[in-house]
Amino acid sequence: MSYQNKNLHDAVKAYVPAALNFIAQRAHEQAASSELSEDDYYFTRLNAGKDLARLPEYRLCLEAIIGEPQIAAQLDVMAGTNGRRSRSPSAEQLIRRILDLGIKDGRYDFNEEHFEQEYAAFEEAYYCPDILYEVFAPHRASGRIRLVPTFCSLRSSAQRINQRDESVLSLSLRLQAL
Repeated sequence: MSYQNKNLHDAVKAYVPAALNFIAQRAHEQAASSELSEDDYYFTRLNAGKDLARLPEYRLCLEAIIGEPQIAAQLDVMAGTNGRRSRSPSAEQLIRRILDLGIKDGRYDFNEEHFEQEYAAFEEAYYCPDILYEVFAPHRASGRIRLVPTFCSLRSSAQRINQRDESVLSLSLRLQAL
């Protein structure tokens, strides 16, 4: 697989499993029972921020994020109209969110296949010149339906995706940036 920035990919791929292992180990140390819930991991993750920053992989990942001009230009930026402005994440906020690339189904066991899929979406979000909007709404039909109208070429495709017992309608719109 080719990456926009192999150094960034490698730094993120080193940091994510190291951080997830740290969180899992700490959650097990702090747990009152041997059975851990998703909440145990979540709250351990929230409280581990400063300790995660001490991991050697954290510093390398942070430097790779800041050193990538395409991503750095999009960090900590105010965007939107006066009534609906919001700030994009800072490098430190992004590195906290980047852990989600390795978490599949709420499990803090690093899943490499899931990571690679999510990393590809991460790259697309920062390097793609298009603007992607995704909307999720409850849907009573069985399975999951994904509609992807492509406005820049006026084509659309629908694809049925089975997903456990959840019924969700996912609408993705891709607008080409001018």
